[in-house]
Amino acid sequence: LEVRRKLVKIAVSEEGPVSPIAVNSVKKYRLTFTNPSIAPESLEVGSSLPLDWFSGKTLVVPPKKTVEETFEVRPLVHGKKDFLLQVISGQSGDAVSSFGLSVESTPTFNGKFSSLATGFPFFAPTLFSAYFFTGFVGSFFS
Repeated sequence: LEVRRKLVKIAVSEEGPVSPIAVNSVKKYRLTFTNPSIAPESLEVGSSLPLDWFSGKTLVVPPKKTVEETFEVRPLVHGKKDFLLQVISGQSGDAVSSFGLSVESTPTFNGKFSSLATGFPFFAPTLFSAYFFTGFVGSFFS
């Protein structure tokens, strides 16, 4: 009897448009997990992106089955962002696979003039009127 590790095969593909997306839009990536072993495999998917851009997932791939999952990336600033998508084994904690991907987003009115942090604005109180004005005007452009 021989125990082998890292038998799960993983493939990644982009869904949707290849061109840049707007800030705060969703870019989807499809991951296909194939488990040829006789035991279920627990996997954790994470990335090097901030948590408000990408939320990881934990999943179990049944033995001798293929599972497809879609993951969403929501860029909150404009430009090109390279990131690492990692798949880690839930049993051993070892990295099963990693993929170097990138997402490119174009600026929007709200993306240019809103606060970078989500929630309450982080700037001087004298700029509150400008913040609320750009929020009001930006609601017509989103």
